[in-house]
Amino acid sequence: MYTFNLGAKIYMSECSLDPVLEGRKNVLIITDKFIADSGMVKYVTDHLDKISAQYSIFSDVHPDPDTGTVTAALEAMEKQNADCIIAMGGGSPIDTAKAVRFFW
Repeated sequence: MYTFNLGAKIYMSECSLDPVLEGRKNVLIITDKFIADSGMVKYVTDHLDKISAQYSIFSDVHPDPDTGTVTAALEAMEKQNADCIIAMGGGSPIDTAKAVRFFW
């Protein structure tokens, strides 16, 4: 039998950022264009600004992300020198973040 386990932890709620960010200062936010353009990502970026964390936003996630999306997100991760991933949105951003974490 084969298993695939990333050991990913998914935190949800407005107070979930503090335990996730403890000791981390370079964050990659993975989301889709709608979340980024709607301003919802500001909930996270405001908190990151408050704790003086560096971050970048990768918003090129589309439904059913493919290897090209994951590769582009990995390149964004490397460029940011990120030590933390925050996925915002539905299944596609979360799946992309899990794949990035697997290859990171």
